[in-house]
Amino acid sequence: MPTVEQSVSPSLPRSCSGRPGISALRWLFFLSRGSTSTGTALHHASWRGQPEVIHLLCAARACVRVVDERGRTALHAAAGEGEGAACVALLSHGAQCEAECVLEATPLLEAVEQGHAACAAALLQHGARADELDLLSLAALRALVGPDGQAAVNSAPAVGSPDEHAMLAGLPLEFAEQATRMAPVLRRLLVANAPPSQASARAVLRASGLPLDDQTAAWRDLARPSSELLMRAPALDAAACAALRAATDEACVIEGGAASEDSVDGLREYQLNLTSSQLGAIVGASALRELTVELPARFLTVSAAPGAPPPAPLRPYQIFARRYSATTRPWLSRLLTVASTLYSLRRKRP
Repeated sequence: MPTVEQSVSPSLPRSCSGRPGISALRWLFFLSRGSTSTGTALHHASWRGQPEVIHLLCAARACVRVVDERGRTALHAAAGEGEGAACVALLSHGAQCEAECVLEATPLLEAVEQGHAACAAALLQHGARADELDLLSLAALRALVGPDGQAAVNSAPAVGSPDEHAMLAGLPLEFAEQATRMAPVLRRLLVANAPPSQASARAVLRASGLPLDDQTAAWRDLARPSSELLMRAPALDAAACAALRAATDEACVIEGGAASEDSVDGLREYQLNLTSSQLGAIVGASALRELTVELPARFLTVSAAPGAPPPAPLRPYQIFARRYSATTRPWLSRLLTVASTLYSLRRKRP
């Protein structure tokens, strides 16, 4: 029979109501093959909010320190889903408040970044530390948990944090609904225009919803020393930007091109995928060379390890223009003061 450290079927019902002992035992019989991506049976019981199952699993020697592929413990899972009773159950079995996942989030950060007051209060009462939170996360914690350590019920927003009701009031309904589905840190930065300096890049990355491989690659880039950052003037002049905007509008707005969801805010992407030759036809040969040849070469020069052999040249992997405007993202009118369009050109190693 599989051990209690193996994962459970995600199709199991969320509630163990009625006869919790029998229902909990059924979880043990439904254990399937181990999976680092979905976590252990303890992870599943935690994010589903099943404290009675947690107690039975721990009585059967399930380890509260086991992690999934993202390095998240069962306590991370419970805190991220707002399951306060599951958090308390795990803490009673020795779950560690200061355990960090691969993106350096503690269970407290999971609770704060997802806006779960009861979980944050429970973690603080069991010794979780808040002294290393970035300013935005600390402000969010103060709004969630009062000075007495209890979850705030009708507390006013902390000093410096946005009033989210006022923030959403002026948006069209469909955008307001989407904004409420964003992770709190993204909603404050994108919709309420909180200063970027008040949120760590790590908090934004954790909330981005990117696949694990992309998240870990970006995480490594965050660790690069500042000397490796390229400070340079824009490669595209106003005429090239206008041409890109017109091409993007024609493909995505006028012709109604295929739409996909943005990985950050969940709204439709207005994105034009391009080949190198198509990009060159729009922005000109000089700008194309700057973007696809000269800039990657300078990056390799400043990031190469001393004494290492010259790396292979970087070549364009994916090139696209993406439009963000007050029409497609109404909150951008609060962020942009001059240009109404931003473009992103992505290059990766093949």
